[in-house]
Amino acid sequence: VEEKKIMLEKRKEIFDELIKNVMEYCIKFTDSDEYKNMFLRDFKEALKELKDAKNIEVILTSKDIGRFKKDILKICGDKKVEFLLDDNITGGFIINYKEGNMRIDMSMASRVINSRELIGEKLFEVLQ
Repeated sequence: VEEKKIMLEKRKEIFDELIKNVMEYCIKFTDSDEYKNMFLRDFKEALKELKDAKNIEVILTSKDIGRFKKDILKICGDKKVEFLLDDNITGGFIINYKEGNMRIDMSMASRVINSRELIGEKLFEVLQ
């Protein structure tokens, strides 16, 4: 029983370290051309879900506002866009459409959080 407890604690420790490393990779990834292409592609796709929206909030990191604000305004056309800053999202974006009671979270932080189970499964396959 004690041996199993030690193994579980070690697995959790490895898993937590892996998640931390994935987040660090995400931070570095946000400086790449691949990230820019992914960001703009994902933003265009997300906006298709909000074709009836006239007013949206777009939450970005301070770095991404500087890089993508003009592109976002161009993609949004005649929609009214309010930009909000949140450096905790690591990268990516969150779009709030209040009238439609809708939120699209394509932030890097939420992608990692939403993938924790899959990351854990893959890790434990390797550890078996």
